[in-house]
Amino acid sequence: MTRVRFTLTNLMAFVLYFAFGFAALRNANAFWASATYTMAILLIAGALVGAITRRGSTRAPWVGFAVFGWTYLLIAHLPKWDVGGLGFGPIDKPLLFIEWGTALLQPHIRTLPLGMNGEAAGNYLIAYEQVSQSLGIILFGIVGAILSHLLAVKDDRPSP
Repeated sequence: MTRVRFTLTNLMAFVLYFAFGFAALRNANAFWASATYTMAILLIAGALVGAITRRGSTRAPWVGFAVFGWTYLLIAHLPKWDVGGLGFGPIDKPLLFIEWGTALLQPHIRTLPLGMNGEAAGNYLIAYEQVSQSLGIILFGIVGAILSHLLAVKDDRPSP
């Protein structure tokens, strides 16, 4: 079994991801939602290019990141189910764990701003949800890269 070894570069990338993520969640607005979504799309598209161009065991993390990232993106954008199994009409799909977790983190990261009439402003929650979705794409991609690295078969042939 392959051991997971994190280089200093890997650890710096994790710190950058979490710093960027918490900054985006703390200051959730249209700019941060756009920035995180753009970064997520660039990363999973770049992982797809890396999966196509790499060879051998170095290809596995790229494939894992691309497959898990694109899967999350597609699942996040699926429409509501038309009819429930018991005939109750349209039902929401269950939340992914990352969505549930960021919803629980929201009150601890930033309190909801109040609108003119004293109620919570809805625009902030929309931007917060969009940032959460984008960070979830990246996080699922990272999980896929680590998992595929662990599962990749090492080539035992000697190099020429």
